[in-house]
Amino acid sequence: AGLANVPCCAPGPRLGFAPTSTSNVTLTSVGGMTLAHNVTGPTGVTLTDTGASAVLEHSGGNISTTNANISLVADNMWLHSGSNTITAGTGNITVRPNNTSGTIRLGPTPYNTAAGSLDLDSSELNAFGTANTLIIGGASHSGAIQTSGSAAFSNPAGNILVATNGNINVQASSSLSYTGTSGNLTLSATSGSISGGGSLTATNVRLLAANGIGSTAAPVHVAGTATNLTANNTASGQVVVRASSGDLNLVSSLSNTGTGGVELSAADGSINSGTVAVSSGGALSMIANATGTTARTLTVGTGGLSASGAVTLLSADDLSINGNVSSGGGAVTLVAGNASGMTLVSKATEPSDTDGGVSINAKIVAGAGNISIYATESVLQPNNNTSLAGLQTTGTLTVRTYNDTPQGAKIDRVDIDQIAYDG
Repeated sequence: AGLANVPCCAPGPRLGFAPTSTSNVTLTSVGGMTLAHNVTGPTGVTLTDTGASAVLEHSGGNISTTNANISLVADNMWLHSGSNTITAGTGNITVRPNNTSGTIRLGPTPYNTAAGSLDLDSSELNAFGTANTLIIGGASHSGAIQTSGSAAFSNPAGNILVATNGNINVQASSSLSYTGTSGNLTLSATSGSISGGGSLTATNVRLLAANGIGSTAAPVHVAGTATNLTANNTASGQVVVRASSGDLNLVSSLSNTGTGGVELSAADGSINSGTVAVSSGGALSMIANATGTTARTLTVGTGGLSASGAVTLLSADDLSINGNVSSGGGAVTLVAGNASGMTLVSKATEPSDTDGGVSINAKIVAGAGNISIYATESVLQPNNNTSLAGLQTTGTLTVRTYNDTPQGAKIDRVDIDQIAYDG
């Protein structure tokens, strides 16, 4: 039982359509749909199966438009026509269940139509080709989205948007990857959270949620040579992201308006906040760790950092403050390097060496909070800073260097030019 609503042209042996250049294709079924031949809708294709247990199957041919949108809506899908067989040019492709509260699982194997969820494995995800945006779920979807096993997008040249008004769970031991170098991999849980200890791999990762992005116990992991990260959380929970490999570069924005705080770390990489104004409704920490001799640095860019709690910045090697840092009265702790004498302070992990200087080129404002600065090399504030006092606290100011061995011709020293201190 079903309904095929096609503006022109009769069906082929099973279902295959080729309308005129100004036509679209809309097919609606309540009992399953099998597409075994080409479906061409120059101005759009919409395929919908409203049956609760029915399957939308694409077993042969191509589904295509001429730079127009494609929409596939069904609670179960089996897309096995091959790679790059559902193409929209510069149009968007949307894939979602008919049941807007249904679960979507990305990457499960083997394919299982009885799972009670819309399951899409990597081969099915790579059937899609668009230079615009591939949307999994979308603004009307409220069900959970999960990663299960390994899911990879390799064909879309544009953006990937995994979106729901519910929760997204990047499950531990699972991964979601996108090989595009210019597009974004975006996870959006507009009224929910992004959780789980799994891994995301893409050049550009955007994480948008209301009730938390990762947690201290289960961070959202990103991986790659370098990840350009945007993360925004609007209501409650933490923002906790860990680069399990490579550098972490902040772009566009990074904020948590809830009180859960922000924690960013790199297992073996540098962190650079660039021009992003990083903000946290709670505490804020950034930790750039190292596992070898390659320098891993932490740079607070010109956008600066603001928090309503303690600010902790730990770098395996050099630490640079190029934008204002404000803790809202919380303690501010800066630690660069890892020397054997640093037994009473938290520090980044690194094979012990003598590399780790602190350069302060902007204000650090702690209010009543303490400011503590520890380094294995020099702690420097250039005297050409024309702003008011660079270090501002009514608490305790502690500055200490640990390395007795100069780095080349450079003598390790403390050189702080501008201080406002009343402790």
